[in-house]
Amino acid sequence: MSDIIQFGLLGLGLGAIYALLGQGVLLIYRGSGVVNIAHGGFAMIGAYLYLQFSSPSSFNASVPVTAGLPPVLAFVLAVVVTALLGLAVDQLVLRRMRNASPLTRLIATLIVLLVLQAGAAKIWGYAPPFVKPILPSSLLKIGDASISESYFWLLGIGIVITAALMIVWRYTRIGWVTAAVSQNERGAAALGISPGFVSSATWVAGTALAAVAGILVAPITQVSPTALSLLIIPVLAALVLADFKSFPLVLAASLFMGVAQTILIRFNADFKNLTGIAAVSDAFPLIVLIVVLLARGSSLPLRGQAGERLPLIGNGRFRWGIVIPLFVVVMLLIFLVFPTTWLSALSVTFVVSIILLSLVVLIGYTGQVSIAQYAIAAVGGLIGARLTVDLGFTFIPALIVGTLAAAVIGLLFALPALRTRGVNLAVITLAATWAVNDMILTNSNFSGTSAGLRVGQASILGLDISGSTHPERYAAFTLIVLVIAMFVVTNLRRGRLGRSMIAVRSNERAASASGVNVSRTKMISFTISGALAGLGGILLTYQFTTASFTQYDTFTSMLAVAWIVIGGVGFVVGAIFAAVGAPSALSSLIALNWQGFVDWLPLIAGLGSLGAIIFNPHGIVQDLSVRFGKLEKRIAPKLPWVRPVKRFEPSTEAVTPTRVEPKNLTVTGLSVRYGGVVAVDSLSFEVRPGQVVGLIGPNGAGKTSLMDAVSGFTPYSGSVSLGDEKIDGWAPHRRAGHGIVRSFQGLELFPEMTVLENLQVPQDRKIGLKALLELVRPSKTVLDPVTMAAVQDFGLAPLLHKTPDDISYGERRLVAIARAVAAKPSVLLLDEPVAGLSDSESAEFGRLVRRLADSWGMAVLVIEHDMNFVMSICDRITVIDFGKHVCDGTAGEVRENPAAIAAYLGDDAEENDSEPTGATPVVAGKGAHR
Repeated sequence: MSDIIQFGLLGLGLGAIYALLGQGVLLIYRGSGVVNIAHGGFAMIGAYLYLQFSSPSSFNASVPVTAGLPPVLAFVLAVVVTALLGLAVDQLVLRRMRNASPLTRLIATLIVLLVLQAGAAKIWGYAPPFVKPILPSSLLKIGDASISESYFWLLGIGIVITAALMIVWRYTRIGWVTAAVSQNERGAAALGISPGFVSSATWVAGTALAAVAGILVAPITQVSPTALSLLIIPVLAALVLADFKSFPLVLAASLFMGVAQTILIRFNADFKNLTGIAAVSDAFPLIVLIVVLLARGSSLPLRGQAGERLPLIGNGRFRWGIVIPLFVVVMLLIFLVFPTTWLSALSVTFVVSIILLSLVVLIGYTGQVSIAQYAIAAVGGLIGARLTVDLGFTFIPALIVGTLAAAVIGLLFALPALRTRGVNLAVITLAATWAVNDMILTNSNFSGTSAGLRVGQASILGLDISGSTHPERYAAFTLIVLVIAMFVVTNLRRGRLGRSMIAVRSNERAASASGVNVSRTKMISFTISGALAGLGGILLTYQFTTASFTQYDTFTSMLAVAWIVIGGVGFVVGAIFAAVGAPSALSSLIALNWQGFVDWLPLIAGLGSLGAIIFNPHGIVQDLSVRFGKLEKRIAPKLPWVRPVKRFEPSTEAVTPTRVEPKNLTVTGLSVRYGGVVAVDSLSFEVRPGQVVGLIGPNGAGKTSLMDAVSGFTPYSGSVSLGDEKIDGWAPHRRAGHGIVRSFQGLELFPEMTVLENLQVPQDRKIGLKALLELVRPSKTVLDPVTMAAVQDFGLAPLLHKTPDDISYGERRLVAIARAVAAKPSVLLLDEPVAGLSDSESAEFGRLVRRLADSWGMAVLVIEHDMNFVMSICDRITVIDFGKHVCDGTAGEVRENPAAIAAYLGDDAEENDSEPTGATPVVAGKGAHR
């Protein structure tokens, strides 16, 4: 029991360290909206600077900076320099990315961390220096436990800093201004507050706190380019536990994390004896992150959190006329020209390209940021090696089984993605990478001794292709596998699976409303990417006869994201450009003529990634593809083996709309509550086939909340029936598949896809064996009769090969409704379909809506503030106010209803009585958009 008490007391000190770092992360997040992954890197820089300024004789006198200063002055100077470095990062990197998504800015801080680490390694080296205690460190006796006094000093400092931050935040103008910016940046700017100044101020203060933390804990944790940087993982777990809300909560969560981890350290040895897994305490932050984020998460994002624009993606064309000649040329160079050193580097480049293709699938196509792909590659390689060492598997069986096992591991990583996304998912995968590295890859029970695992010769049908004895054969084999993998990934982009993935990447809510099963799509994406990563990991493992797993650390996984950002995460060829910079890849050949280049490679990669994400977030290949496309148009006709691309052309024969399956929409006693606010209060109504029903009311009346509930996006009480079937509890994609389809106020088109691909998404919702066969042989573009009829009725044929950004707003409105119609709905829900359109466009749109009801037989429920539109097309109108039913009836009945006039139509309705008979009334009431 006494040892548990001692470990618990030690945990208070560790928790204080987390708190010191966590308060700085929270401060930066409050002021700039950025989760600073690089915070531990700033703490590391602060500690190094303090040592450099205070004790050069015992540290590194070769660095040309002022040194030998008194400790207090060295402390202050180190904090100031670190704070200025934080200011530079904010001004030169993040302020230039202020319009980027939070996810892109998170990746930017990840790259900043890599730059800080690489720069520190070049200046101060990797060997941890001796650090004299800064705080009093005599041993205190507490019962049977002995603990250093410094831990209590850290705890006291953490409490004081927390109290100071809380007082400033709650009771001073500085805190009020920062809080205003964090809650509403535009609103604060309208009041004369500069969001840029607040962001810079919090970066200065936050990185100064990081430096203070780094200097104070350096004697405990040691100083190296990696040690302090990795503290960000448990710190993030504490911040997530505190929900990024308040400084006292961060302190409490940090202390909990520290105590829990140190007590678990007490049981590490016992757990290792039982399972063979050491460092179980390192898995605790991952467990906290998964449990908390899954508990707070949702299967779909909330309204207003729907989509972030990520880097551009390629079109999925696999140019055989170019690939085959290049393939032949490289094969000839491999067998006839390249020396052994080149062959080894080529093999690594090809294999790393395969691993990075997994990020193209995951980040590029599906928008799921994972920092765990190298960890999955490592586990796949380890499984393959263990199959050989323990069970006697030869190369090809080990390659197949290991790839399948990695696919299953990828599927496990998809589980957090079902309820988290964006920044939260990136944090979970970062913690998972750290845990896998500490518990498995550095565990001799699994990965073997420091000499590695002996896997023997790689051979195919008795032919030795080992990289150690026949490097040309292994390079050729990896090239063949790479080309096959690229072919599969390009086919994925063009097929129905790829369209579903891109729809999920663009907008999960719109994808689900189109009938896409978002959870299933994510799981497939993680499975395919896991298989690719595992395939690459196994090929790296078998390149030589002995396999080592030391290269698969957390920072290599981070670097992989940096590499693919440089190359182009949305492009298949981007993986090859990115892989060139990997350790032991082609870039390492420069070291043959420039000794020490490998040491500079991480810094070059980091700085290159920063430049890429700031000035060209779409990657190198995006620019090259534009230029290559222009060149291809000029030279392709002169190359007989290059076939011209055939574009889909819709049929010009008239298609008669197929009447949909008639189903009534019946809503009974439906209520929606957000906490204590009742948005919809016991509403009941019915929409029948061939009928257009209007739902009107002032802003805030609960109209969109009602539509969210009916379409399955918002929890509700009451009942919704489609035909004779109750659909309560059904997910949105299931409702869409059975006949309830909706549009959105913001259109929510998929901007990365053409209009044609947008229209194909609803008809792709049933993913079966045919979708998997498309990975090998892409199917021809086909529009079913319903979609083709929508194209003709809405006049979209000239727009099919354009993207939504290339067409007018009115045309985008038509595409949004046509995409909904392509899902073959029995019930169509339209949310403000003519908002922003001119009178003539609205009138034309009204005729289209009537045609959907009269010719297609759809039941249409429409929300709209344009009373001309509503009164002219609706068979019945329902008026609500504050979520409650006011009245319903025909347009004439509602126009004359006193309750409707008081609630929404206003006194202007009376003026319409004097209009000539047959004129369409113009009604603008309370809360209406004019």
